[in-house]
Amino acid sequence: MRAAGQKEYVNLAKGLITEVSPLSFPDGATSNELNFTVDKDGLIRERRKGFSYIYPLNTFAGATSKLENLFYWRGSKYAIAILTNNVPETYLRVHALDANFTAVADVKIADAVVSTQIAELTNFLVITLSNNDKPILLEYLEATDSIVVNTVSLHVRDFELVNDGLTVSETPVTLSDDHKYNLFNAGWFVSKRDEDQSGNPLTATVTTYFNAFSKYPSNADSVSVGMITNASGNLTFDPVYVRDAGLGNSLSPRGHYVFPIDDYNRTSKLAAPALDGAPSTTLAVLGTITLSGTPSYNPDTPNTGDGGGGTVPFDPFPEEAPEGGQVP
Repeated sequence: MRAAGQKEYVNLAKGLITEVSPLSFPDGATSNELNFTVDKDGLIRERRKGFSYIYPLNTFAGATSKLENLFYWRGSKYAIAILTNNVPETYLRVHALDANFTAVADVKIADAVVSTQIAELTNFLVITLSNNDKPILLEYLEATDSIVVNTVSLHVRDFELVNDGLTVSETPVTLSDDHKYNLFNAGWFVSKRDEDQSGNPLTATVTTYFNAFSKYPSNADSVSVGMITNASGNLTFDPVYVRDAGLGNSLSPRGHYVFPIDDYNRTSKLAAPALDGAPSTTLAVLGTITLSGTPSYNPDTPNTGDGGGGTVPFDPFPEEAPEGGQVP
């Protein structure tokens, strides 16, 4: 006869293990847990208790206003609320974490109802909008205890080769706008002294190349190869060096031009090829919020009074759930 016995299948003594194949998963471990707080040192679990409101939902005034997002910005020690209304508009509101969750200031960030995503970079906060408007950048300035709200214009550098109908090493006898753009984007817009002309007149390098060979450079030709210092000590351009370099079928470096991410008008660059389009700044100020004198909350040094945080952080293992509280 078989001897009777008991086997404990769910002792979970090995704790939470997430990096194991399901085919070799160890006994006494879990791959995921919900509503438990795990002590990693002693592998002890305690049920995560419920939550109670710190602030009532009616803090956000306005019959047509809705709270779209709420984020605690640790760098500034303030809460950032995103509110929408029926106008339609979307606002950013800064709240102090005092006993009344005091609204410090509002800044409109969209003329539409949008959803947002928020990411923190210490003293910076980045907010992206679902309607593809420019991202919002908040910067907390410790010296002045203020927040600067900016929009960010995104720009990209053009490293792509426009389809000009040519092979990489082909040197055409006529210059299309597409090939001209490819050459200018690779640096051929620059004017240098012509080594082959008497007196070394200042000439566009692409013109110097054509005057020498009755054809235009290929997408493999690099203008920098032809830059030389002549016997007189002058920096000049000699197209012979480019032709004889044997650069093969490898594309020359490119990326002179910069475009706004929503306006890729390459044709516009041909009129003034030397201007690369890089902006002096990508930020435009929407507003500045002064915080001086407004109480804030620092979770690293919580206050026990009723100001500057208002509510002391919850004990991680309360004896009982708050009245009416539920385990989510």
